[in-house]
Amino acid sequence: MGSFSTKAAAQNHAEEFGGWTLRTDLYDGLTQGFYAAVIGPFRERTDADVALQDMRLIQPDAIVRAAGRPTLPASLGDPGLLAAVLGDLAVVVNRDSIITNPCAPNEPHVTVLVGFVSPVLGEENAPLGGFWLVERTGEVVPIRGCEE
Repeated sequence: MGSFSTKAAAQNHAEEFGGWTLRTDLYDGLTQGFYAAVIGPFRERTDADVALQDMRLIQPDAIVRAAGRPTLPASLGDPGLLAAVLGDLAVVVNRDSIITNPCAPNEPHVTVLVGFVSPVLGEENAPLGGFWLVERTGEVVPIRGCEE
């Protein structure tokens, strides 16, 4: 649907037209250094062409483009899935350890939440998970539900 020099611009465009954001650096077939607002991926080119006809009704400059192979190391898992997630991932770091939270460590810590920037499962910035980094020890404590 378009390529942009900033992630924020690509995310705004993707949200407006019902897509998601992809970092072009993560694929060998795309021009590096941009963020693309996309829909897909599609298993077959014919499926992409059908979607393109619909998209051009609202976004006349839309094109179908094969991104190529993901450039992430295979040791990280499915590179296609990781590249898709990394294009739209948000990491929120909160260094305010004074927050009263019965589940948080009872000493200074950093809260790191991981979620998607665009709407996922009907929520904006829906958290997927996170962890606490205890400042004194460097211990990483996974965030999980607890009873108050």
